[in-house]
Amino acid sequence: MYTNLSEIQQQNYYNLCGETYQRSEMKGRFSTSKPYNNELYKFSPWGFEYIFDKENGYLLCELSHKIADKRMYGWDQNGEELPKEIVSKYFKSNKVA
Repeated sequence: MYTNLSEIQQQNYYNLCGETYQRSEMKGRFSTSKPYNNELYKFSPWGFEYIFDKENGYLLCELSHKIADKRMYGWDQNGEELPKEIVSKYFKSNKVA
């Protein structure tokens, strides 16, 4: 069992949503005005959802926007990308970036 995101997972989280991971939460959903940590993005916010699977140590994230396909990502504790088949099981959509 894992109790927290690894440093590389925290960096991947930040790179996707532009916000620092709050260590107390294992899952959440919010709007971000900085998708892909893009400070220059000035359009409508993106939805960001994340899940930390404590049993496997996986970080799973989804970026969504009303005019774009959902984009899902996942990493293990070493920062290795998870296979599409694993990531798609955690979210309703089946489109993995």
